[in-house]
Amino acid sequence: MQVNILNILLISTLVIALPIIHWMKGAYLRDMNPTAARVLKNWLMFIVAILLLRALVGTLFMVGGFSHWSVQKFYPIRIAYPNYGILGGLPYVVIGFGILVYLRDICNFTASSPSRYVLLAAFSIVLSVTYGGIHGGLITGNIGVAGGSNHIHDASLNATVAETFSTHSDRIAGQIEPGYKAAHTLSHPAGSLAYWQFMTRAVSPVVFSLVNVVILSFAFPVMYWALRRHHPDKDAIQVVIGCMVTPAILVYGRSDDAIYYAFAAVIMAISYISIKEKRYLLTLATGVLLAVAMNISYASFILLPALMSFNGNEQLRKIWTHLRRVAPHALMIIAAVIIMIGATQKYSGYRYVDSFLASVKHNSGTNIVHMLNNGHYWTVLNDRIMTISDILLFGGPLFLYIFYVLLIRADWNIRGWHIRNMALAVLALVLMINSNGPGEISRPWGSVYLIVGFIWFVEILARESEATRWWMLRAQLLWALALQIPLNFAW
Repeated sequence: MQVNILNILLISTLVIALPIIHWMKGAYLRDMNPTAARVLKNWLMFIVAILLLRALVGTLFMVGGFSHWSVQKFYPIRIAYPNYGILGGLPYVVIGFGILVYLRDICNFTASSPSRYVLLAAFSIVLSVTYGGIHGGLITGNIGVAGGSNHIHDASLNATVAETFSTHSDRIAGQIEPGYKAAHTLSHPAGSLAYWQFMTRAVSPVVFSLVNVVILSFAFPVMYWALRRHHPDKDAIQVVIGCMVTPAILVYGRSDDAIYYAFAAVIMAISYISIKEKRYLLTLATGVLLAVAMNISYASFILLPALMSFNGNEQLRKIWTHLRRVAPHALMIIAAVIIMIGATQKYSGYRYVDSFLASVKHNSGTNIVHMLNNGHYWTVLNDRIMTISDILLFGGPLFLYIFYVLLIRADWNIRGWHIRNMALAVLALVLMINSNGPGEISRPWGSVYLIVGFIWFVEILARESEATRWWMLRAQLLWALALQIPLNFAW
């Protein structure tokens, strides 16, 4: 066991990190386009840091006995194993690289077609199914978590959807037996389980996954529609493609979490238009959709502050102007959510707040305050490092470049800071501090990639030449393929 861990965590650093460092010192980066060189250099530095981190973790385990469950896995990726289905997935690897090579042509054709919205959704479906097929073929590779025994067990506990809603909080609290088995069920609202219940009884696991893919694909035309109302077509299509090829979206895009991603992206796009154009009917629709999203994932709690802070480019000195602009929309959305949640409790017996508190109590042993009080300092530190690594690994080079650009442009003139950039920093800090446990961080918070990409990709890409933009998008997809080919995340 110790020899295997030493080989994986220490020797891999020597055979991978050192050649990368040597290559970065060569002339190749100096001869590249400056932006492309920065994107590549930042990403390689991050990968080298990950490899050195693996070496440190392996050394601490060997010398000091500091251990955690993922030390024997692909640290800092929490849940993964080798892609044993690579032979069956080779045709899809070829297709994936074909998409990579012709990405620009595919997207230009899509944007110029009268059926651009349909083609955009279709491209998302083809890309996601191809990406899943790398793990053993069309059927095997796209089943993912839809075949999980614990999830199926939980979905079968209640005879009707109404019963699922009415008993959810009591099952989490252990007041009704049998209880839930899947950690996913214990940490999600009843709507997520109700969706599982319906789909597992109606279709096979692979069809379940493909339905998730199709539903997520609907979000991209909506994002494109919203962006092209205020930006050139080429900018809008590139931003949407950048979101679409982000590794987290491709990795988890066949799971039931993709349904929440779709809601979050649509909510962001609709609110973007409603706030910019003062279209209050769209604001009301945003509130209704947010109430539904809150019954799918508790991660939706971040959406309202994100909508109110990300939709605008005011500086801190103009904060009152910003608040006056977004306050009516915020009040309408809050009112719609309260009415919807109240109606759900009245007609289904589902106590949303009780379920949320039951989930919080069930997971209380893994919150940062509890762990610090119990002296688990190494685990807390390790979880913070793994959270940062996990979010960036599944965000890809484009997301790392967003933070790089925002950092180098920052100054000490606080009144000149942009409100949305400050809100993004706060969101990143909250995710880093609050995220614990053995599960992946990028999966439950996957909607963040679409929300952030929708707003900041426009700014990042608009400053670059056409060729550089497509280089950056291809780099994003290339990293997604580089993750998927050797590793299986079981999603």
